[in-house]
Order: sequence, then C-alpha cells, then structure tokens
Amino acid sequence: MSWDTKRNGKSYYYRNKRVDGRPVKEYLGSGKKAKAAAQEDCERRLQRVRDREYWDQQLSSFEEADQLLQQLSEGITLVFRAVLIREGFYLHKGHEWRKRRKKKMSEENKPSPEEEVREAFRRTVEKANAGNERALRVMKKYLDLHPELWKNLGDLSKVAEEAWLNLCAQEDVLSKEVLRRQLAALKEEILDGSESILEKLLTETVVSTWMELQYLRCVDADPTPRNTGQTSILVKRLESADRRMQTGIKQLVQLRRRLPNKTIAPALKIYNQSKVG
Repeated sequence: MSWDTKRNGKSYYYRNKRVDGRPVKEYLGSGKKAKAAAQEDCERRLQRVRDREYWDQQLSSFEEADQLLQQLSEGITLVFRAVLIREGFYLHKGHEWRKRRKKKMSEENKPSPEEEVREAFRRTVEKANAGNERALRVMKKYLDLHPELWKNLGDLSKVAEEAWLNLCAQEDVLSKEVLRRQLAALKEEILDGSESILEKLLTETVVSTWMELQYLRCVDADPTPRNTGQTSILVKRLESADRRMQTGIKQLVQLRRRLPNKTIAPALKIYNQSKVG
C-alpha cells in the first residue's frame, strides 16, 4: 500500500492484496478514489497499531497477579505433599496417594542448614515420597521447626487475592466489595466448617484461581482484534489458570479422603502455632 511516483512526476496509489493466495498490486490511480483509499489504509494501519498496543497492555496488566498465584500454587503443593507423606502416605506413579507400610525408624537426626532452604526442602519431600527414611525424618523436623511456612503461604494468598480483586473490579469500590463477599461465601461453602489450615490454604488457591479464570475468559471474549502471538499468550494463561484450579480441587479432595475428620494438624505442631485466614 503505497504511492508510486512515475517519470512524469505524477504519483499513483497501489494497494497490496492477495488473489488465489498470490500477492498482487491493485492500481487505484491518482484521483479522489486513490486518496480516499490511501487515507482508509492509513487509518487501518493505525488501528492495527492501537489494537496491538491495547492487547500488549491487557496481557501485561495481569502478569504479576498470575505469577503470585503460580507461586502460591507451587508452595501449597509442596506443603500438601509433605503433610500426606508425614501422615504415612506416598504418591504412587505420580497421581495416586497410597498408605505406606509402617517401618521401624531410628532416632531422628536434625536437618542440616542446607536442607532448610526451599529447594532443599523440595528435594527432601521428593526423597521422603520415594521411601527414604532419613528424608522423612528431616521433613518432619523441618515442618515442626518452621511454622512460618503456613504464615508465608497465607500472606501470599491474601496478596494474590487482592491483586485479582483489583483487576476484576477495575477501581470500582462497590464491585470490589461485592466480589469480596461473594468470594468469602464461596470459601465458607467449600470449607464447610473445617478448621484445617491446609484446607483453608487450598480453598484460598481454588477460589483465587477461579477468579483468575473468570477474568481471563472475559478478556478472551473481548472483540478487539489481536495477533497470533497475543492470542497464544492468552490461551496459555487460560490453560495455566485452569490447571492450577483443577490441581487445587484435586488436592482438596485427596486431603479429605486420606485424612478424614482432621480439623487440626495431623500430628503437626504448626497447625496450632500459626493461624491463617
């Protein structure tokens, strides 16, 4: 789409288009029709730029809130596994929790300083799940000595929820308060009177990811044109949010099935030492 100046000094406008899949140039001349077409094409290009900038802003607006939920989900998954392993279960073939046969254990050893960091704790949980008795002792001791795990996850869940409330309400104070109360009612319904802190944390994750999923679906329904890359990013965010929500629901169901009627810590001091939500 451009003006082409000939040897006679006159400019003629050509519009690029495709015919049967082949790129061709459409001659529009130099008169009013050509000028109108040039103006129309210019406006169309500007609109594409505006649409691209709009979607770039939309996609970046919830990136931080999405990362908060990702961190929360990963943290709760780690502790969820630690609790079930602590109670004598192991993850069979990556998806089914089974009761482990009891074995005699020797005197507990204190965890090393290296095992008190998050990544080391993750590796310890994996080893404990595989049946490593020393890793199991280390994991138990670590959970008893670090009640801040629960507080940190609880704080993170509140920050994540607030971030998504702000995105959904769009600075509308009334809408934000109404949505907050709807979420509180949903949490109460899911918990059904349970006092388990782990259930509360899992419920926080499920509700927050549900809110994220509804928000992203509304964004996806926006008729404003977007390019392939932007669509791909949005689809990945939708899939990630849905996966986190389904994981949270599955963990909540598994916890209630494997540890029925456990309204306090399953033999863990941290439930009584730290209150969340």
